[in-house]
Amino acid sequence: MGESRHIKLQLCPEDARLIEEALHKDGAQSISSVAAAQIEVIADPSLQRGDCLVAGDLGTVDGRINTRLEELRHALHTGNWEESS
Repeated sequence: MGESRHIKLQLCPEDARLIEEALHKDGAQSISSVAAAQIEVIADPSLQRGDCLVAGDLGTVDGRINTRLEELRHALHTGNWEESS
């Protein structure tokens, strides 16, 4: 997310709960060593375990497993191995 100041992390409710617990357990210090951004965790019941959607000031990342598998299928079919976003 580069220089984003605010990052929204959408996860399935169970994953969101685990991330929230880890953030509160380890405290803000552990996160500030990785990113200067404010991280907002959002529980999204439409997502499955392991899925994530990340939005920042500079763009978004679709980390849903089905989306990544479809990108892999497309790359295998076309022989195009460059990252597509």
